[in-house]
Formats: sequence, structure tokens, C-alpha cells
Amino acid sequence: VLDQNQLPGSLRERYNRLLGAWWHSTRINQDEGCMIHGDATPSNYLAGNGIWAIDFEGSRNHAHPIRDLGILAAEIKASSANARAEGYIGHLLWHYCSGEEEFRHYTRDLPFFMALGYLRIARLPWRAAERDWLLEEAEACLAAGPM
Repeated sequence: VLDQNQLPGSLRERYNRLLGAWWHSTRINQDEGCMIHGDATPSNYLAGNGIWAIDFEGSRNHAHPIRDLGILAAEIKASSANARAEGYIGHLLWHYCSGEEEFRHYTRDLPFFMALGYLRIARLPWRAAERDWLLEEAEACLAAGPM
């Protein structure tokens, strides 16, 4: 996703360092994993009489359980509902988890996956007006991690 954002040299190095700190830490456990959607955007979830996920072509196994929720949280926070996003994301995360311990664990890891979500959005040409804000949010999320 960094290649697709075509970041200038010094900014690219900063993101490499921040992403690497997360990736090589014990916080993003490479051994845990589950099947994920792989493209967790609001348009791939239908709500009505239940919640339905569609468009599974990007799905994969053995991924971090909070990855999709982190990508989706970035999408929600980058939407026009930004002012209400944090409360909604917290509520969604609480109901996603099976208890307090899992909630703490996933809340700790969420910034990494939200950063990936912001970087995914920042590469889109139709979101160019928001690019600087998205990159700042991604960097802030990554800076909240292990160093």
C-alpha cells in the first residue's frame, strides 16, 4: 500500500519505520488467525434483517481477527459521519469481542489496522482532497504502537 501511495523518500522511510515497529513486535501476533473478508468497506456489508457480507474475492485465511474491523473503522472515520465515528467504532468493537480481555487485546491492535485502512483510502484518486488528512491519521495510528 505504500508503493501505491507514491510517498516521497523521507515520508516513505518514516512509514517504513512505523509499520516495521508494529510488524516485528509481539503485538501483531503472526500465529493467530482466522478467515477475513479482505475488503472490509461499508459497501461490502448489507444491513437489514441481519448483517450480510458480500464480495468475498479478496478473502483469505490465517489473518489477524481484527484486520477487517480496523479497515472498516478507518472507512467509517474517513466518512462524512466522522464526528460520530469513535463512539460507533467503540460500540462495534465491544460487540465484536467475546469479553473484556479480548476487547483490550483488539483495542491495542486496532490502530495498526486502521492505519492500513487510511493508507488504502489515501491511494484512491477520488479521495485526493483528503489525502493529507488520511496520511496524518495513518501516521498517528502507527505512532500509537510499539517503538
